[in-house]
Amino acid sequence: MNKAELRQIPRVFINCTQKSSHPVLESINKFANRAKQEKWEYIEISAGHNAHWEKPVELAKIFIHLAGKNAAYDLQP
Repeated sequence: MNKAELRQIPRVFINCTQKSSHPVLESINKFANRAKQEKWEYIEISAGHNAHWEKPVELAKIFIHLAGKNAAYDLQP
C-alpha cells in the first residue's frame, strides 16, 4: 500500500478507561491524546485492558458500529 491508500483506512482509538496501577499502562493516555490530536475517532469503554473478557458484548457492539459506518471495512469477494 502507498501512503495515500493507508490514509484511507479509518483510524479509531478505543480507550479502556478503567486503568490498573501497572506503570506500563500509564503511557496509554499519551497515545489517546495523540489519537485525538490526529483526529482519529475516539471511543471510551468502561473496562480494563482486557475489555474482550470484561465487556465482550459492549466491545463487539463498538466493532459492529465501526464496521457498519466505514465502507473501508466492506469485505466483498
